[in-house]
Amino acid sequence: MPGDYDVLLWGVYFCDLIFTDLPQVPRLGAEVFSTDFSMTPGGPFTTAVAMHRLGLRVGWMCDFGDDVFSQFVLAAAKHEGIEDGLFQLHPFPVRRVSAAFSFAHDRGFVSFMDDVAQTSPVPLIERHRPRCVFLPHLHYGAPSEWPSEGDGQVYADLFACARAQGAVIFMDCQSTDATLEAPGVVGRCKRSTFSPQTRSRPCSSPARRRSSRRSHAWLN
Repeated sequence: MPGDYDVLLWGVYFCDLIFTDLPQVPRLGAEVFSTDFSMTPGGPFTTAVAMHRLGLRVGWMCDFGDDVFSQFVLAAAKHEGIEDGLFQLHPFPVRRVSAAFSFAHDRGFVSFMDDVAQTSPVPLIERHRPRCVFLPHLHYGAPSEWPSEGDGQVYADLFACARAQGAVIFMDCQSTDATLEAPGVVGRCKRSTFSPQTRSRPCSSPARRRSSRRSHAWLN
């Protein structure tokens, strides 16, 4: 029996503040004015919009708060027609902000995230039986090898649940310095359906990290 969603997307939103056409690189002790600025939704929002426009039934599991950045991205999601059944709304700030200064040759970021514990998607995978589970980052290794062993177990349970439900797992290896030589990467990629940009050198350069959350208009 088909599930409620084609894709269950699990990942935090970001609100991007983008400064362009700067006369010089920002430095301590100086104020620099850009000649252009935009604020746009980023992170998995872009992925959710793209899949929704392609006609897929997307369930985006994401936390939002009562802050201006959450409300901005929520309004954009509503405008795009993204289904909100998996949104988790909190009566406190859940700020995910990235300020970018962009040049023709490179760009830099200053980012901030409120410390809000994410809920495991396992119950939702079991309930909604998506065809695919999409993770916006590369996750690999045994639970004991993770920076936080608790987080490692969450992902181990997620992978096991997705396989048990017959769902394929998609991962994007942006925002990581992992290479194919890192223990666990090849094994995890073999058990996943898609992990773009993976190669023998780092999966993405600092200038290209977080590419899914950098655009003046999220999708034209």
